[in-house]
Amino acid sequence: MSDFNQQPTPAMNIVLITGHQYPTGTALTNRIRSYLEVLASLSNKVSVLVYKPSEDRKHPQNQRMGVLSGVEYRYTSYTIYQSQKRYMTFLAWVYGYINCLIKLIRINRRKHIDIIILAQARCSLIPFVYLLTRATDTKFLLENSEFPWFLIRPKASNWFYRPLYQKLYYRLFDGVIAMTSILQEYHQKYGKKDIRIIHLPMTVDMSRFTQNVPRENRITYIGNKSFHKDGVDILLRAFVSIADRIAGWNLVIVGDSGNDDAINDRAKSHGLAQRVLTLGNVHRDEVPPLLLRSKILALARPHGIQSEGGFPTKLGEYLASGNLVIVTDVGEITQYLQDGVSALVAQADDDKDFALKLEYAITQYENLEHIRQAGFNVCRQHFNAEVQGKRLNEFFVSLVSRVRTG
Repeated sequence: MSDFNQQPTPAMNIVLITGHQYPTGTALTNRIRSYLEVLASLSNKVSVLVYKPSEDRKHPQNQRMGVLSGVEYRYTSYTIYQSQKRYMTFLAWVYGYINCLIKLIRINRRKHIDIIILAQARCSLIPFVYLLTRATDTKFLLENSEFPWFLIRPKASNWFYRPLYQKLYYRLFDGVIAMTSILQEYHQKYGKKDIRIIHLPMTVDMSRFTQNVPRENRITYIGNKSFHKDGVDILLRAFVSIADRIAGWNLVIVGDSGNDDAINDRAKSHGLAQRVLTLGNVHRDEVPPLLLRSKILALARPHGIQSEGGFPTKLGEYLASGNLVIVTDVGEITQYLQDGVSALVAQADDDKDFALKLEYAITQYENLEHIRQAGFNVCRQHFNAEVQGKRLNEFFVSLVSRVRTG
């Protein structure tokens, strides 16, 4: 039995490997899905192999295998469900690793794989996939949307991982898909001399935000396990400080931050239990109507190495909704958005300044239509998955043509 359904001969055979959920899951899932579906629409054969269990048994979001928008996906471990037992997790990972390599070999036997993308910052498969790509004249690429964990989270083990990746593993890739220009520079420094790097900004499927949803007096943040990274505490303090002056407006926090109880307790202590709503995790399909329903979308991300290297995927979704966006000046955000022109931009790590932006947005909301429209236009021009997916396809074609003509 074949691993994937047979399809008409495509321009390229592209396989992406990841340990993240697919097709529904994390911010990285949304990023790769947005451009993979565009690549599939351009007649490429596109497959995703997920090498480790990622599903909660009580609330599963994905099936073991399937085809969605032309992209075929399969989990390679013997189960898709996460285990609380360490030895079961270890066994599932080992099985998933080995089976992933087997699937790659079988897929390549049926039709030569042109591109293999690794969408996982930390992965023991790197040297094994590299050897496979050398034996098959396949291009090996890394998808990278933020600085590696050994720079973001200091740990004793980083003395081993940092040189392993910077001195060896990064040099095994033929190319990198870098979300930001600073990541582009990072991999130019540590990659091999002839490495090819494409700066592919955050991408969003704008067709998801064409629904007609009435707007309400809501300030909304959407994220998952990003309480400190995205400055949810700053946003909460800013809202609390102006709540008595903006009667009729609510703050909605979506996503499992692990801090919902603390958020609710703080809101209650300020008499705002009915105006600060924590909705927990929601399915990917529920995100567009939640964003469209809210007049103001907020992201109070603080300074830090994570924000400097990455770019928030949710910001593209915010802008695609056509609603008013308030963000902080971190990373490369202001390379795309200008304060008072296409968004309201507050100083990072400053809840008082963020509160001023919130209050201004609310009191002047009817007069800020031009900012909303300009933000939407920025998204359509720079973050549109259709546009960026075609750029990526051209990049892949140039890589593959070098192999075929070499």
